[in-house]
Amino acid sequence: MVYTHAKSESFMSKLLNRIFKMARLKYILGKRLSNLDTFKNEPDAVTKAVKNACDIREETFGDRILWTLSPKRGTSTKAIFYIHGGGYVINMAGMQWNYLAKVVEETKATVMVTNYPLAPQSNAEAAFDYMHKLYKVFLSRYEGKDVLFLGDSAGAGLAIAFAQYLNEVNLPQPKRIILSSPWLDVSLSNPDIQQVIPKDNSLEITSLQKAGKLWAGSLDLKDPKVSPIYGRFDTIAKVSMFMGTAEIFVSDARKLVKKLQKERIPFDYYEYPRMLHCWLLLPLPESKVALAQLMKLIKD
Repeated sequence: MVYTHAKSESFMSKLLNRIFKMARLKYILGKRLSNLDTFKNEPDAVTKAVKNACDIREETFGDRILWTLSPKRGTSTKAIFYIHGGGYVINMAGMQWNYLAKVVEETKATVMVTNYPLAPQSNAEAAFDYMHKLYKVFLSRYEGKDVLFLGDSAGAGLAIAFAQYLNEVNLPQPKRIILSSPWLDVSLSNPDIQQVIPKDNSLEITSLQKAGKLWAGSLDLKDPKVSPIYGRFDTIAKVSMFMGTAEIFVSDARKLVKKLQKERIPFDYYEYPRMLHCWLLLPLPESKVALAQLMKLIKD
């Protein structure tokens, strides 16, 4: 299924795009990566929205903090394995916490927040080892529930890569993989990206490529573990993607759509014109529409 949002861009979206451009926010990642010796990737504190909407279980797993969010009232049959974005180098941010608060409150799902190892201190292979162990605990803890993967940006790419990996280690697939603004190819070598660069006020290709190389470690940049677009999609759960046309990742999302269509693999693709990166997590009228679509996917 392909959905293209037809309404005109909202005033708030235009304003945010202008603010992002004037503030040169797309260059922040490059500045942070300019000195790896002092680079820190600690998570933002759990927000008030989460505390108000969720019961929070905080524990330690593999020497890392692990959070599980559950609804204060009611429950559902859904258990979500959430994989956060941040270019594989940045941990949980406030807007991601607030996003999860909405998901839990609306769907009554239980959400495990996977605090996986990040670059530059770690790499993809170490993260897969951590997530492999964590997923087995997750499956044991929520046996009988409908398991879903939810991810944004780099976390969305990792969600697909991890689903592909599950087949290698004989672990069960989730029921569905729901993604916003997925980073599908860390090499960012798709020539179509060049056409989107002038429109993108939130992502900068050089710093992302640096982050992608740090994350890949000894792996080739086109290894499916770091660039899942090169992996198999016929043996993983159904993928549902939300993408904006003003983010460079849209080029690879469209490439994946063509691949899935050619191979006759079911998928959902929601494309919103002129939306910037991770717009689904921002306070926009378009986000409200997309969130309603996302919540329906979780509840189905």
